[in-house]
Amino acid sequence: MTPKTTSLLTVMCCLLFLVADVSTQGQQASLPSFSTGMVRWQKGSPAQLVSVRSSIASLFDGAILMNTSDQPVMGIQVGCLVKSEENSDSAFTMVSPTLPLEVAPGQGTVVRSSFWIVEEVQREAADRGMKGFNVTFVIVRAKFSDGREYRYDLPKTKEFAREDSAIIDSIYRKLDRETLQNSLGEK
Repeated sequence: MTPKTTSLLTVMCCLLFLVADVSTQGQQASLPSFSTGMVRWQKGSPAQLVSVRSSIASLFDGAILMNTSDQPVMGIQVGCLVKSEENSDSAFTMVSPTLPLEVAPGQGTVVRSSFWIVEEVQREAADRGMKGFNVTFVIVRAKFSDGREYRYDLPKTKEFAREDSAIIDSIYRKLDRETLQNSLGEK
């Protein structure tokens, strides 16, 4: 290959990257904006989300979970409610895969898992006509060491209930939150 051909190929590649970059920027500009949160404390749930981390790539990028039951929790599924900012009737839900873990009663743990790619969720919301949306995380399933399960049908209800609980508050105060937050990378 001659130096002239190599230069021409380099210029063509640069132009292709510029065109690809411009088209990607245009697509991202039209994606809906969003905010995330969690239900604290989720009524009836034996496992509570204490903190949820999101990243630029993953809507759910880890959490701190607290077991408020009297049995060890051996696995959970996280649900998320995606609700339009403009139209409260416009919503959809997503449920995570089962996340195996072991959390003793009254203890907390770091959930290390990433799912729900931000851009995919934004595209789904845009396809449903949402210009902006709020995401709320809840526990939809908890499996206990004795085989029993807690289930919450978020896809059916598309809502959740919060409760004030002195018992849950007491367990929360006893957690070593600083160590858990450091393990999750929040500090």
